[in-house]
Amino acid sequence: MRIRGRKSLLIRLFFAAVVFIQLAHTTRAQDDSNTPFDVSASPFLLQPFQPVCISPIFVSPTDGSSAPIAPHQRAPLSDDELAVVASDNHFALNIFQQLTTDGSNDNNVLVSPFSISTALAMTYAGARGETAQQMANVLGFSLPDDRLHPAFGQLIGDLTAPRDGYQLNIANRLFGQQNYSFEQPFLDTVANDYNAPLQQVNFIGDPEGSRQTINQWVADQTNNKIQNLLQPGMVDNSTRLVLTNAIYFDGQWKDKFHTENTYNQTFYLPAGAQTSVAMMHQQNSFQYAQMPGFQVLQMPYAGDDLSMVVMLPNDRNGLANLEHSLTDSMWNSTIGSLHSATVNVTMPKFTFDSSFKLAPVLEQMGMTDAFNTKADFSGITTDDQLAISDVIHKAFINVSEQGTEAAAATAVIGTAVTSIYIPPVVPEAFTADHPFLFALEDDHSGSILFLGQVTSPASLTAVPEPASIVMLTIGLIALVAYKRSKAPALTALEA
Repeated sequence: MRIRGRKSLLIRLFFAAVVFIQLAHTTRAQDDSNTPFDVSASPFLLQPFQPVCISPIFVSPTDGSSAPIAPHQRAPLSDDELAVVASDNHFALNIFQQLTTDGSNDNNVLVSPFSISTALAMTYAGARGETAQQMANVLGFSLPDDRLHPAFGQLIGDLTAPRDGYQLNIANRLFGQQNYSFEQPFLDTVANDYNAPLQQVNFIGDPEGSRQTINQWVADQTNNKIQNLLQPGMVDNSTRLVLTNAIYFDGQWKDKFHTENTYNQTFYLPAGAQTSVAMMHQQNSFQYAQMPGFQVLQMPYAGDDLSMVVMLPNDRNGLANLEHSLTDSMWNSTIGSLHSATVNVTMPKFTFDSSFKLAPVLEQMGMTDAFNTKADFSGITTDDQLAISDVIHKAFINVSEQGTEAAAATAVIGTAVTSIYIPPVVPEAFTADHPFLFALEDDHSGSILFLGQVTSPASLTAVPEPASIVMLTIGLIALVAYKRSKAPALTALEA
């Protein structure tokens, strides 16, 4: 009887604990996801089991972080460099609109417009006549060639100078048919201004081996984040050159999110659906602004050189309207309106990649001749008439509590043609629980390096539910306690 009574008591205690934890978890899950969790609002004080964000007090860092990195000092940019930035950003906003107005509003999208414009700028160095004029118009180039290409090189040099707190690499390479006659001025321009030496490959005799060589170079330059940029069949024995750009960024937040403040929360999808994703939380001083129809938040990376700019529509279904409003003046006005404010940030962890074949997009933007028999790339070679068969782009991003890792690559395939502000007392709330835009910007130059949107839960991450872990732990404890108590009891009975 003693054994049966003790066993019954343990079982009752176990099930009571399970019900208690489940009730607490259910109550927590039903809280409004737009409001930071308040301990006093819950009848069950189970914070040790549920890592929650308590406003306005957040869990202190426990990772032994080193001293903050002082803001980097960088020389002012020249007028020509600023002109390149202006043209790049103009192209960035235009191509992003093109990529997101074709029914892609329900998908995560990421591009590196800087990578695309750099690869096309190298190609433009060999364009002539109407082909060159169309490329300049689409890319927004305003400088003469003898100033444009050196300014590109100077800007790239400024962006990629080694600095503490983050890594930013930009690499260019020209892969050309071996024993092929390329114009020397073109080779000099891409080598001297873009640091893009000619690497000879055998497209004619071994197109597959050439493709693998290019893909390996891209993977090496992007820490293996961009693999198989060129799919089988994208280069063949009519290919004569592939101009490539690769960009890689790995940076820590200046003010990190802490995993203790990350927990599952509702993310509102397009068309009214919902899902549960891992949301990061922190309250801190950031650059922030409320604009007509949306909020904007700028979160710096260590060293205060680069930042992530997040543009969050006020309306959960307002992403399309925000995208349609993206213009040079709108972007500049938004960045110019930022001011220091204390902000409660709620933001999902996310990781995804995107890939595009950009020829149709660029043709629609007005760069038509480069892709057909009207193409004039006589500045590259006069042995064959060259045209661009496609522009391939792939990008990757991972955003976590520690920071951001992003990479992108672009390949242009050339084929021989045979035919003073006072912060508010009450923190602002920035709850990115519905589709939003984001950009990785170099704050010193203003260059938009990456531009994307987050809409879909498919690649958003979730954390394990703490309540499930607690129930499993209680069950194991009860089982061990029962086994330990069973042996002495049996011995007593036998005696």
